[in-house]
Amino acid sequence: MVEEKVITPVLKPTEWGAPIVILPKSDGNVRICVDLIELNENVMRELHPLSKAEYSLNLLTGAKMFSKLDANSGFWQIPLDKKSSYLITFITTFGRFRFQRLPFGISSAPEHFQRRMSQMLEGIPGTICHMDDILIWGSTQEEHDQRLAEVCKRLKNFGMTLNAKKCIFSQTSIKFLGHIIDGQGIHPDPDKIAAIEIYQPPTNKKDLKQLLGMANYLARFVPNYSDILFPLTFMLSNKVTFVWEAPQEAVFQKMK
Repeated sequence: MVEEKVITPVLKPTEWGAPIVILPKSDGNVRICVDLIELNENVMRELHPLSKAEYSLNLLTGAKMFSKLDANSGFWQIPLDKKSSYLITFITTFGRFRFQRLPFGISSAPEHFQRRMSQMLEGIPGTICHMDDILIWGSTQEEHDQRLAEVCKRLKNFGMTLNAKKCIFSQTSIKFLGHIIDGQGIHPDPDKIAAIEIYQPPTNKKDLKQLLGMANYLARFVPNYSDILFPLTFMLSNKVTFVWEAPQEAVFQKMK
């Protein structure tokens, strides 16, 4: 990270010094993170709205050709001014360092990054940016190619680089925001449906809330969705005792 100029050593006293924490990963390795909890309590977050998936998906009417771009280590491509950089000083066994690029873990980072990306792509039709994922679409191959070329030109002018391994070009069907999108419209992702199909009946409100969170993904595809699941959503109320009997099981099986 020092060689990439993401962080740099700190030799002078600073107001802030965050510790590092070691977290286990599912593959048995560990992830080293900077604990920014205390700093986040003093950060003033930007009032820039994050794009909602439902709104973005509704913009895709008539789309037939798609490309998806991935900003390479997105946050790290946003430079920090020196004052902000010193606030994100952290302490290691090798000494103190500070971030020179926007780090993961700062509470205001998502809004700031989304605002910068929106500014970069402002005025280009047929583009949706959700954090470091950029979708470009067109109703024809020619329209798609023109928009893709303009997006790439704009990103180059701003110095934004892409992760080539994650970029997908000129597809008639593409996965974006957890949905499959093609010339016929928007479809549920089979992987998400499979996850619901194998879900076991919940045994408490916490399990039920998790189940309904997964099921909400299908709301746009199921007529009268709210009415169908009301016997389950009703039980999330603090005034209602959790029970799982024949009526709840029937709704659960119908949902699956």
